[in-house]
Amino acid sequence: MVICVIVTDGQTDRHRLDIRLGLSCNSNVCLNGGICDDSTTNIRCICQETYTGPRCEWTSVCSVNTCHNGGTCRQIASTMGEYLCKTSFTVPTCNLRDSYAASPCHNGGGCTTLLIDTGTSWSAYRCVSPPGIYGRNCDRDNPCSQSSLICHNSGTCIPSNADPPIISCLCQEEFTGTRCEILKENDPCASNPCQTHGYCALSTSNKT
Repeated sequence: MVICVIVTDGQTDRHRLDIRLGLSCNSNVCLNGGICDDSTTNIRCICQETYTGPRCEWTSVCSVNTCHNGGTCRQIASTMGEYLCKTSFTVPTCNLRDSYAASPCHNGGGCTTLLIDTGTSWSAYRCVSPPGIYGRNCDRDNPCSQSSLICHNSGTCIPSNADPPIISCLCQEEFTGTRCEILKENDPCASNPCQTHGYCALSTSNKT
């Protein structure tokens, strides 16, 4: 099994692991053809290509799993490794360009990389928009920012929580209509002329 992390430099020796095995080398320290190195303060084993671990006791999962785009595979347990990806690339095998690096979220939106292959060599991502900003890439302003053009006669524009938002107008008491464009005294529906639960609606010519 291989798990994945991301680092900024990706500089990791693939087959060497510093260990603390004592102060002197002997034939029992390193296994599977590993070479005992006592040139530093603590001895360590330098393993053959297909082995790793403190004593070269593990079969290397990194020898059969490829890291792309300059990434490095590092074994961290007997059957577990991790991919260390260079900047701008992401897991599962450093094969995807990290969409976060491309700054796809605008207007102060937060970006989260999703570990999903989109089929475009770029990872999927999700933008979290700040209040009043909408759109997949946080690139759409609140439509109510132009309230004077949407709601007439000092009506108040109210956006829904949907994306894109659905807007409605809260009208001043003397006005009505979807955009507060109708003076109530000129509204044929104001007197509730429809009986038996009927619904009064205006036509485009403001006639019932």
